[in-house]
Amino acid sequence: MGQPTEQIATPGTAERAGLLRAWLGGLDQDSASWEADLSAVSMLVVDSLLHSDADTLAQVLDPVRDALAKLYDAGGRAREIRGYLLALLAVTRVGLERLPDPLAVHIAPESHAAKALTALAAGKPLSSTELQRKLDTSASQVSRVGRQLLADGLVVQRRSGRTASWEITPRGRLVAPTPVRSRNRAG
Repeated sequence: MGQPTEQIATPGTAERAGLLRAWLGGLDQDSASWEADLSAVSMLVVDSLLHSDADTLAQVLDPVRDALAKLYDAGGRAREIRGYLLALLAVTRVGLERLPDPLAVHIAPESHAAKALTALAAGKPLSSTELQRKLDTSASQVSRVGRQLLADGLVVQRRSGRTASWEITPRGRLVAPTPVRSRNRAG
């Protein structure tokens, strides 16, 4: 069950890394809005921590170090910005060290939870009704399974009015069972 960390590229990781480099590259130490500019970087780190997204967190380290190096002898507000970036770097490092091991979660291969993760890993977020149809089960079972996966940090739930949609997290992608493919044997 699950996939080795090296084999999974979290969707959007490369895009987030590109945005991060652009935000830090465009940082103007003489601008009064430097803190607002860095808040996007902070939000990226916080979201990655909340979703146990080790890939994105690992990609934060080098661009932040590069930005720190550029500000070493700079004037303006460079001293304040360096302090902010050093704190961000420390939080990112500690966050990476303390992320829960995604493979420590055990989900029985034929369970509704495994089937739900497989369905969510296959594409876009699914509503509770869509998940109920895919799992061929009751609404209360979808709710129980969803709460279990949510507690383990494998999915997030978003609500719009009375409609709940479920989305797999990067940690959930690591735990999701790999689909079994049929093999054609030539012979």
